Amino acid sequence: MKLCARRLTVLLSLMLALTPIALADMWASARQTDYLSPSGKYLLKVEPASKREKKETCRATLFRVGQDMEKVWSQNLENKKAPVQVFVPDSARFIVTMDEWHNVGKLPIVIYGKGGRLIKAYSLNTLEISGNPNIERSVSSIWWNKNSISFFGPEDNTFFVRLKWGQWLVFDLASGNIIKVDSNAEPKWSDLLRYRDNTLSQRAISMLTSDSPKERETGAIVSGQEKFKNAIPQLRELLKDNEAFILGDLGGADEKRVYYVRKAAKEALVRMGEQVENIVTEEPLNKNTIANTPNANTSTSNMKSEGVERLSVRIIKVEPASNGNKSLILHVELENIGNTEIKGIIQSASRFIIELDGRYYAKEDYG
Repeated sequence: MKLCARRLTVLLSLMLALTPIALADMWASARQTDYLSPSGKYLLKVEPASKREKKETCRATLFRVGQDMEKVWSQNLENKKAPVQVFVPDSARFIVTMDEWHNVGKLPIVIYGKGGRLIKAYSLNTLEISGNPNIERSVSSIWWNKNSISFFGPEDNTFFVRLKWGQWLVFDLASGNIIKVDSNAEPKWSDLLRYRDNTLSQRAISMLTSDSPKERETGAIVSGQEKFKNAIPQLRELLKDNEAFILGDLGGADEKRVYYVRKAAKEALVRMGEQVENIVTEEPLNKNTIANTPNANTSTSNMKSEGVERLSVRIIKVEPASNGNKSLILHVELENIGNTEIKGIIQSASRFIIELDGRYYAKEDYG
């Protein structure tokens, strides 16, 4: 969420009971999004549900792209708001969506067929990955597909998802069922396995030069796990990547900058037996660079921002919540945020309300 103001107030509902730390995330409101097939032959327009615009359903419309946009079909999607990711193959015979907006892990995989007809909708339970210890959680979401790579199979009959820990999910799109394909599968699957492995290699290596730091990180992680030797030159280039986030208590002794793309590249090279020396992947922050608020009574929250701009955080007021569950509401003022994209780790937090330029935004307003 881009914030272009000098001051804003964030109200945090903090539980007094001891609970695990969760990543608190902010989402922008879902917007109309166009998804093109790889060749640009088809375009799927997704219009999210919106209480403000009195749209009660999320609707998708498929167009054939030419001199004129030819409408193929229009159908309501299963999502209450909008999907987070949408995959449109060049044949447009099937559409695959991932997740619910502001709630990754809900409707993780949904498959649509001819005319937008629903073929199958999965949950994390039916995918048989619910509770997997490799999956990270946040206040809003269960990030089952973080650092995953997904693509359609030959003739768009199948869909592959390679998860961060190496597990594959393979879907037969006509039936929507999961196919159990592995190295011991019967011979008829050998071509499919070859296609899967070749495509994974191509996708992972191409990600290493992506403009997106998250894709560069994913490409490095997968290249290292699969030991793609032809990725080594690009991985060495990523050892100079400067993308970073700040971890630890703001102004605390444990606060440090983590170069997460560089770290993934280093770990990938080490996995492949490459010598990697004198590469800094984490560094403590110089205390002289930490911005302090002028008020002597200032307290700092356990927040961080993605990027390296420093924040001044001041607790203005503390009051009990009215929900009777032993919560406190902290009115927190952030200064000098500039044009920083704010994300945070807040210990035991369960709610965000944002006041920006005198207006209040509840969860439904920003996603």
